[in-house]
Amino acid sequence: MELIALHLRNFRQHQEAHLEFQPGLTAIVGPNGSGKTSLLEAIAWALYGSRAIRGKVEDLRYSGAPARSVVEALLEFRLGSHTYQVVRRTDNAQIRVDGGAVSHTGTTQVNEAMKRLLGMDYRMFYTSFFTGQKELAFMANLEGPARAIAIGKMLGYERLSRARERANRQRLDLRAEAEALERVLGDGAEIAARRREARDALKAAQAAVAECEARAKQAQKVVAELTPQVAASRAQAERHRELTQSRERGVQEQTSHQARVEALREEIARLEKVEAQLAGLEPRVAQLAGLEAEFREQEKLRPQEARRLALQREASALQSEVEELRKQAAALGEPQSELDRERQDLKAALAEATELDQHSQKLRDEWVSRRESGQAEWRGLTEHRKEVAAHRQAIVDAGPGGKCPICERPLEQELPLVLGGFDAQLADMDRRMAEIRDLAAALKQEPAELVALRDRRAELEKDLAARRQSVTSLESSVQNLERLRREAAARAARLEQREKELAQLPSGFDEGRYKQLQAGLQELRPLAGQVEALGAQLRRLPDARKTLDSALDALTRLDEDLRATLTALEALAFDAVAHQALQERYQASDAELNTARLELATALGDRKAAQGAFDAAVAEENAHKERAAELSRLKTEHRYAEALATSFEALRTSLNSRIRPELEQTASELLSDLTDGRYSSLRVDEQYNYLLEDEGEPKPVISGGEEDVVSLALRLAISQMIADRAGQPLSLLVLDEVFGSLDAGRREKVVLLLNSLRARFEQIILISHIEAIHDAVDQAFWVSYDTKERVSRLLDHEPGGELELDLDGLGTEGTEGTEGA
Repeated sequence: MELIALHLRNFRQHQEAHLEFQPGLTAIVGPNGSGKTSLLEAIAWALYGSRAIRGKVEDLRYSGAPARSVVEALLEFRLGSHTYQVVRRTDNAQIRVDGGAVSHTGTTQVNEAMKRLLGMDYRMFYTSFFTGQKELAFMANLEGPARAIAIGKMLGYERLSRARERANRQRLDLRAEAEALERVLGDGAEIAARRREARDALKAAQAAVAECEARAKQAQKVVAELTPQVAASRAQAERHRELTQSRERGVQEQTSHQARVEALREEIARLEKVEAQLAGLEPRVAQLAGLEAEFREQEKLRPQEARRLALQREASALQSEVEELRKQAAALGEPQSELDRERQDLKAALAEATELDQHSQKLRDEWVSRRESGQAEWRGLTEHRKEVAAHRQAIVDAGPGGKCPICERPLEQELPLVLGGFDAQLADMDRRMAEIRDLAAALKQEPAELVALRDRRAELEKDLAARRQSVTSLESSVQNLERLRREAAARAARLEQREKELAQLPSGFDEGRYKQLQAGLQELRPLAGQVEALGAQLRRLPDARKTLDSALDALTRLDEDLRATLTALEALAFDAVAHQALQERYQASDAELNTARLELATALGDRKAAQGAFDAAVAEENAHKERAAELSRLKTEHRYAEALATSFEALRTSLNSRIRPELEQTASELLSDLTDGRYSSLRVDEQYNYLLEDEGEPKPVISGGEEDVVSLALRLAISQMIADRAGQPLSLLVLDEVFGSLDAGRREKVVLLLNSLRARFEQIILISHIEAIHDAVDQAFWVSYDTKERVSRLLDHEPGGELELDLDGLGTEGTEGTEGA
């Protein structure tokens, strides 16, 4: 792979950047944070998309660009005999081959095409073509086993471990799935029998549907013949009904209008009388306004007078209540001292009762405990005696030839001795059981002390009841005394308030004048209402006369319409009896049709249910077959997964065994090129420790220069091995900040070593913050960062003092890794 050109727009801190690469050694130089590594990131993004960038795609756009501006990377490279151009944007991508038409378009399609074209994914591409400072010295910084693991990861061998783990997981999952499927598989013969039963039921249901459809078709034919006759008869009946209703409405309206004409004539006569009556009432009603004003004034004073009388009555009653409450309080005396004495006596009696209860409970517990203990021992001895007697009887039944229950030897001469031991046990148990019976008889009755305590407790309970009643009575007296005193004070306060209110009430109310005014108003107010009502009635007289004229005209029109309706009804000649007979015949036929349809619906439902049952049985049978086939497939796949996991493990072991010899051979060839044959062989032992061969003799790597050249040869060898496995020639090397903390002399030697690899690698690109290397390369680009405008700029000539010269090798790859973020 050979890079030709890279063009960027709005990528990270690069608003616009263009690089044209040449064969040989190219340097990209700039201070830390200026945007050098962003150029390498753009190359990887153009090839592999979002997987190759730091952070999110949304963060790629240059911060100073407009919101909808395009982020674009155009990479042109040569691979084999063809030239490719990849254009990558945040929302799309495309590939052109040899300057022709677009061969692939779309983000996913371009990603897959690049993976197939280069023969490696993004991680393999980075591991083979790109080398950083920490990767260059990784073997020196790791122990032997860790070196082997690191090299295996760089070569991608850890994927075999992941593949083996996935195969093992798949094998376990397949076995579990197969076992679960076997548990629910079911019996094939039973399932087939259910399908046959469902098929027979479906045939019977289909026959029933055919029979119901025939009956429904015949009933439908009869209804179809009667439908037009019924429709014509119904139309005639409807017309007869309309004319009859029109006649009835005409008679009703005629009667109603005649009555309205008479009512209007009577109303006009009545209103003419109202007009004469109103002329006589109006002078008397004119006096009402003056009486109303005087009455309102007396009405305002009247509630105050009523309030005065009520307050006087309430004050007199309150005075009597205060005197009565004070008499009742004096009659009660001072019951509080007597209550205190009675409470003390009650407390002492309660303490004595508590002490009696505790002592009685203790005696009862002891008595009950002794009884229960004796009963428990009696039950235990009874069971034990039965067991001993059973053992003795078993030995008696066995005779001298039986075995000893302890040592399992034949009893023979020891039989009488063993039986004697059993008899002694039985005698001891009988003696103890007799003692327990005697004790039980003695404990059957309560102890005398307990009975005496219970009697004393009963006497004390009576005394407590009397004292509690006395305390309750005295407490009630104390509460009554407090209540009487509170009520007397409250009523005295209310009495004082009522006397103050009486002093503030106004005067001037005259009960005689109030009643005189009230009588006059009662006489005149109805007359005023009557005058107003008569006036309102009289305003209707002109309208009543006009309404009478209109009613007379409408009555004439109604007479004419009624005569026309009677003529049309006579001409229709409707036969109600024939219409009813036709209706009944049609209804009977329609009912028969509905019955047939219901039977058909029932039969269809039965057929549908039978069809569903049959379909379910077929589906169950098919599902059983599918599960059986699936079970067979799962077992086959389980065997495949098991074989695959074993094969992956064997392949990983085989490949790991071949890493060291291949690394040793490839690194030796590179070492010879790097040192012009000074060192032609590099040995790597099983712990991945490395030794140089100097004139056939192994020697350890001692000097810094030797360390650098060995590290470079090993890292390039690993890149070569990765590229070989991907089927790609390793013609491109990108070395990012590989000088680390080297001094100027060692940096110069490394650059010379890289120049010596021109025959092997067509393109070598160096990324560094150290400006001095530009004199030792074929092509150089300078990257600077404008902090004010926050933009990176790319030049193909030295900017004249813009770069910071770092001869002491300050700055590390860790700092460089933060640029463009």
